[in-house]
Amino acid sequence: MKKFMIPLIFIITVAACSTKLMLPGEGEQLVQSEEAQNGQEVFMEYCNRCHPAGNAGLGPSIINKPLPGFLIKKQVRKG
Repeated sequence: MKKFMIPLIFIITVAACSTKLMLPGEGEQLVQSEEAQNGQEVFMEYCNRCHPAGNAGLGPSIINKPLPGFLIKKQVRKG
């Protein structure tokens, strides 16, 4: 049992140290297409009040929807 504990502790330690939680605005800024920039402007104007940064606020979180893209688009456009 002792010979299994050392590798297990090593794996857990490496896994815990290898990932970093990235908060919005941290890390590299990706160059966005014009369409993505326009979408971000629309989101900030109409959606951000109830879904701040896509998280739950007055409305539910919209960043962790387990739906395919076309259904998310339909829900956003039709409500």
